[in-house]
Amino acid sequence: MTTLVLAASLFAAYLLARKGRYLFFSDDVYSGTAWLWTQMEALWALTALALLSVWLVPMARALKAGRRPVVSPLGWAIRTACWRWLAGIVFFGTILILSFGHPYYQSKFFEPWRTLSAYVFSAFLVLGPPYILLTNLFRGHRFEDRSDPLFNILLLARGLSLAVLRWRSRSLRRTLANRRVKVSFRDLLVKLFFLPLMVNFIFEESSGLSQHLSTVLSQLAEGQSILKKTVFDHAYWAMFHTIFCIDVGVGMLGYACSSRWLGNRSKSVEPTLLGWGVALACYPPFNQVSGIYLPFKSMSTTLNPYLQADWIDMGLKAMTIALWGIYVSATLAFGLRFSNLTHRGIITRGPYAFVRHPAYTAKVLATWSSGLTTFSDPRQYLFLLVWNGVYYLRAITEERHLRLDPDYRRYCERVKYRFIPGLV
Repeated sequence: MTTLVLAASLFAAYLLARKGRYLFFSDDVYSGTAWLWTQMEALWALTALALLSVWLVPMARALKAGRRPVVSPLGWAIRTACWRWLAGIVFFGTILILSFGHPYYQSKFFEPWRTLSAYVFSAFLVLGPPYILLTNLFRGHRFEDRSDPLFNILLLARGLSLAVLRWRSRSLRRTLANRRVKVSFRDLLVKLFFLPLMVNFIFEESSGLSQHLSTVLSQLAEGQSILKKTVFDHAYWAMFHTIFCIDVGVGMLGYACSSRWLGNRSKSVEPTLLGWGVALACYPPFNQVSGIYLPFKSMSTTLNPYLQADWIDMGLKAMTIALWGIYVSATLAFGLRFSNLTHRGIITRGPYAFVRHPAYTAKVLATWSSGLTTFSDPRQYLFLLVWNGVYYLRAITEERHLRLDPDYRRYCERVKYRFIPGLV
């Protein structure tokens, strides 16, 4: 098995060296011995550097604090690394096939995700064995395997093979009943749903940022005032896209980079259908369905005739940006622990020191302040009010999930308000 893994890794490295440009680079961006990077490739390279930098910080802290992992026998670590590498090939290969073959991912919206899935699969062929070997060799504790998705995939495959070939389902039932295994697979489902969205969102937001920022800079260079309506509007959208570039960038890293080395593995995942339902209703493609029944954004194309003065519009937009700033500060407070539907530790810093759900409060208020100038039908306010109820349910289901942790119960005793300090 070790020889097979070594040979496969060398073969993958050879393919990347000889044929890599056909996988990742078109002919018009490759010249001789020099790599010429497109915008997408440069973004992925910067993301890789960011991953390396955020990995080094907790590792240095762990060494400084004297936390030393348990060293496993080398032979055992090599054997298990080989099997987990094969399980990873099956897993990432399945993702690659779905990304390029499933109709849902064929739209132009998912083009960045399709590119990334090819990068990830090729990188795993080469970098997977040493990473898995190091992870197996230096373990935090003896039961850590149950939190490893690749280990659990092997357990599931073993249970299925025994159930199908030998009519012995006990191993399969025992695997599926294990709490750590269930958390691991639910965590994978969360990542597989949200990570493609975050990858594509960051390209959408960066495109909008580039467009509006270049426009507002050229307007300011011409001597136009920032208080001029057209200049202010472009500045507003540039700040809006900047905020969401940060938000979805942190989210993308949080979903992609959960690891023992980073200390951000999921302790538990939302166990109820209601919790999953209200969370998924806020994201594509499910928000398209909810938007049909609650069309507060799309049912009217005319502007509010009572709030069309420039100073009112600019004031509301400034308020909206301030609220989105609070929203993204909540995301930054999570850092690499950010993930919907999962419990990766209790966050008590930033806006979470004042209320328990600052992101939902800021998002709801920002939606109201941005909608006041565009809502001309009274029903839009009613639909938005009902939509706010979805975020209230998200807060309630999250608290019900997190209250299973005594640390969160103590946090609730210390931070008494859910949404607005001193009120509610």
